[in-house]
Amino acid sequence: AYGAFVRALGRAHTNAKTEAERVAMLEAVAADVETYPPAVTELGGAYLDLAGKSSGTEPHYDRSEQILRRSVALDALYPPARQKLASYFAKRGRSEESLRLLQKGLVTHARFPGNHDELGYILRYAGLMEASMDSYRRAQELDRSLENLVATEQRLRALPGMIPELEEGEPAMADLLTEHADGVVLAEESLQRIFRVLADPIHHRIAAQS
Repeated sequence: AYGAFVRALGRAHTNAKTEAERVAMLEAVAADVETYPPAVTELGGAYLDLAGKSSGTEPHYDRSEQILRRSVALDALYPPARQKLASYFAKRGRSEESLRLLQKGLVTHARFPGNHDELGYILRYAGLMEASMDSYRRAQELDRSLENLVATEQRLRALPGMIPELEEGEPAMADLLTEHADGVVLAEESLQRIFRVLADPIHHRIAAQS
């Protein structure tokens, strides 16, 4: 069963052209790994991503919550399960529930970057920009992977009130990574510029009005 899940996971991340295809690939083996927290978390996260990119999202969100709650019930100390459930709460506007989960997660797994990344998202919407940037920076310190670098950049670009010169003048990291031989260095520099823009008091005032 574990081998089937690993193969399905590989296909879901390399062959799936849409979030719906990714869900279908993981659902095909879900019954065989229903007590394995990483597999349950992966499926719940896939439904969460599908809900964010689909119309008529309510059933997908409901399914995501159901699966992610089961994953946390299977292993309350598995960091990705708590982080994904916290992400679900955040996307549904349930910030206090998200924050409680993340605070518990940081007590037991202070070095798990996903907790810090998700906390940065929550703190931004609470209006605590400096604390939010600190959390995002900590997530980057703990995980220097390209995946985390690009994911953080995409979240920051999506912030309400992002100033025009950043939106229009700063190339996306995905483009930097594919179009330049030294794309990794350029991408890291880009993220630091984004942090500096967001730390500017002018941006704070713009964000507060959004």
